[in-house]
Amino acid sequence: MGRRLLEIVPIKPAWERALDRLQVFLAPAPALKAEAATRARRLIFRFDPTLMDIEPVEQIAKGQAWSPGRVVSVKRLNQRDPKIDYLTAEDEAVLKTIRLEKNHYNETYYFDAVRGPLALVGHPRVFDAAEPERRIELVAYPVELVVREQGDRLRIDLSHRAGAPRVLVEPETPTRWRVIEVTPALVELAETLGAKGLDVPRGARERVITLVKTENPRLPVRSELHGVATEAVMGETRPILRIAPEGEGFDIQALVRPLGEAGPSYVPGVGARSVLSPTEGGHRRINRDLSAESAALEAVAQASPPWRLGARAITSGASTDSTRRSKPCSSFMKFRTRLVWNGRTALASSLRAPWGRER
Repeated sequence: MGRRLLEIVPIKPAWERALDRLQVFLAPAPALKAEAATRARRLIFRFDPTLMDIEPVEQIAKGQAWSPGRVVSVKRLNQRDPKIDYLTAEDEAVLKTIRLEKNHYNETYYFDAVRGPLALVGHPRVFDAAEPERRIELVAYPVELVVREQGDRLRIDLSHRAGAPRVLVEPETPTRWRVIEVTPALVELAETLGAKGLDVPRGARERVITLVKTENPRLPVRSELHGVATEAVMGETRPILRIAPEGEGFDIQALVRPLGEAGPSYVPGVGARSVLSPTEGGHRRINRDLSAESAALEAVAQASPPWRLGARAITSGASTDSTRRSKPCSSFMKFRTRLVWNGRTALASSLRAPWGRER
């Protein structure tokens, strides 16, 4: 008696076929970086993350400062006007994203809404279009594969999705913005996982754990499974103080560097609780203790009488992630003290250990 075809070649359930494709998708990828230079004139870029609009502005050096600047025609930049002879390698990378749109009546030059913001990552002269005096650091941030337990099943989804290739921008701090690229491959992967993510039966837990432990995956995997959490290190919470003279007193700015001296700066107690740091062949996850950062900063303020008397709080904004908010330190984020120059000794003595400092 002949055997049925389905007994010889069993058909896999949809969730298992999706896991197969996900396993194939996870594989390593490279990274880039550029240099900088300055002259009597320079090009800056004002960036609007809502419209993905990039506005080039030429500034002229005036002593130790720069002029407010004037907008430069994108067409002139695209045609490399010989008068614009101060472009840097970073500028050239951004200009390569200029596109031309023609119709019967006119032609329009503009920066590509996907490639343009990506080219601004790491550029040293990017400013907030809404607040032109505020310099912004744009950093590349990856889409993550998130694995969590949901009831009696396991849920696999992407941290960011889109129906078409695009770039998403979200603030990590008021002056540090993440640029997240949703590539065509990620759009396709999102379709594979389904509109609400992929539900996997608990019986396939070991298969999912194997996925979580993939070495050097193409995108970081954030596991929230019990007993299989993604490896992470706790970030440094001690505040660092930047001190500069201002009038008859000092301007003091507080920040933290969860990753140590070589890592990025954050406003204490504000921003994401979990951040990724690029490493060779992958990413390292650092967990921030926002409450401890705020408490440490509060302790500095309370231990320094001159600051308590003269400090003026200036809130610097909070995380836009409503599930990850932490109340900013009540004493100060960025503050100015009314210390006179002969008060410098008192200030210096109050800065001695245990607090980290940067001058």
